[in-house]
Amino acid sequence: MVTIASLIPSGAILIDPPVKDKNELLRLLVESLASNEDLIDATALYKDVIARESLAPTYLGYGCAVPHAHSQAILKSHVALAILSEGIDFTGQNSERANIVFLLVGPPDNPSLHLKLLSKIARFLHDPEFRSRLSQSASAQDVLQHLAQKEEP
Repeated sequence: MVTIASLIPSGAILIDPPVKDKNELLRLLVESLASNEDLIDATALYKDVIARESLAPTYLGYGCAVPHAHSQAILKSHVALAILSEGIDFTGQNSERANIVFLLVGPPDNPSLHLKLLSKIARFLHDPEFRSRLSQSASAQDVLQHLAQKEEP
């Protein structure tokens, strides 16, 4: 199975990005994938992510959200990640805020891989120690190190 860390392109880990709301964060996460040759159209990808998010919020609890979408605007699955000290409202009720946000995007032709990756991320985020380490990460390198440790066989 492919690792989550291997799907995160350089520049796609954001530590305390200056955002005020969920849509702004999602736009930044999509833009962080823009240097990737697999991204065909960032605007279309953003619209697909927003459309999926409007169906049902992707807040998992524990301060974590995993927005995700299938899109013709990207050729392969990729992950972008944000760590936020203040957190962002992902429920629309401003009751719980996400401070760890994984964005998972991929083409519609491989739904089984998408589901496996989504499940793997959700399993990781149910581990309180892992969430704590991610939340305390000061750099993208720290995040990658924590992911690599979690994904060790």
